[in-house]
Amino acid sequence: KWLVIVSISNSEMFKQRNSFLFYIVLFSLIILLLSSYIYSIISNKIIIKPILDLTDVAGRIAKGDMNLKADEVNVKSNEVVSLAKAFNSMTGQLNNTAEGFKKNNEILVEIINKAKEIIMNLNSSSKEIEAAAQEQTSGSNEQASGITEVSATLEELTITAKQITKNVGELVYS
Repeated sequence: KWLVIVSISNSEMFKQRNSFLFYIVLFSLIILLLSSYIYSIISNKIIIKPILDLTDVAGRIAKGDMNLKADEVNVKSNEVVSLAKAFNSMTGQLNNTAEGFKKNNEILVEIINKAKEIIMNLNSSSKEIEAAAQEQTSGSNEQASGITEVSATLEELTITAKQITKNVGELVYS
């Protein structure tokens, strides 16, 4: 009986297996990188770009362009569609509120203008009343002065009449 012993080193024996494992790992990494790249492209198109577009619309609305709407139709993600609908609803409510403020502002401007007109009329009327009051005061002062003169004249007449009566009485009794 013959016995043949073959000696093979570990590296030779596992060389083919190690090579196979290397290619499996390399293939797995390539698949992982490709999957990540494809996922990033899809997520960019479905999620990130619509959110960036919505952010752009929000910025433009913040600058005063209240007529913009977020895109609800060309968006693939249900969550982003819901966000766009909520955003458009909020923008509509902001527009309604802004219109209400504009109408209230116009009403307030009208009220202020009417109040100014009334104040001007009151001011004019108060000046007329003041002038009339001054005229009355002046007339009253003139009347008082006239009454004082008449009173003084009457007093003088009374004194003169008493003097004449006294003189006539002295002539008659003398």
